[in-house]
Amino acid sequence: MRRTLFRSFGLAIAGITGFFLFNALAAETITVEEAMQKALRNNNYVKSRAYDLKASKEELNSATSSLFPRLFLVERYTRGDSPSYAVFTKLNQEKLTFSNFFQAGTVSNFYTGISAEMPLLVPELFITRNMKEASFLSRTKEFDRFREEIAFTVFTTYLAVLKSRAVTEIAAKSVDEARELLRVAKAKVARGMGLHSDELRAFVFLKEKEASLIKS
Repeated sequence: MRRTLFRSFGLAIAGITGFFLFNALAAETITVEEAMQKALRNNNYVKSRAYDLKASKEELNSATSSLFPRLFLVERYTRGDSPSYAVFTKLNQEKLTFSNFFQAGTVSNFYTGISAEMPLLVPELFITRNMKEASFLSRTKEFDRFREEIAFTVFTTYLAVLKSRAVTEIAAKSVDEARELLRVAKAKVARGMGLHSDELRAFVFLKEKEASLIKS
């Protein structure tokens, strides 16, 4: 429900943005492709969806990386005089002899090592990775559909603007024709070749066309 409202609000904003964009650029020529690019590039809701998709991709990468081997570099220094510690440390260092077995003394040990870990039988890692992949694919399709809906909204707005402009041009031409009819009617009346009723009808016809031009 939340995503549906978010998408509807985003499309409404896209339509309003497209309408004002076309009116602002009425003096210059703009193609429908350029209009779509501007609407998609300047739409904050598209940017928000893109960030959400990027976050989903990072989650998928993180889940995938958990299946890869891991290397660990270990450095450790210890020192002690505990009999057990001293004996086993000297044994590990291959310095343990019969003479120092009972009196090992204080022993220092510096250990450096490299270890590797790789998950083999960890079902939850594979399940998590599959879930993240399904979520990423779903959000990718939803993002593409959202962009297509915005492009379609801009396209219909573009056609509406072109239609409105064409209607305005036709209405303006009709006003010019009505003015010419009124001028001819007045000229006929002035010469005694026409009726005042024809002049009045031409005047009313002109006002009707001017009203249509204002509405358009």
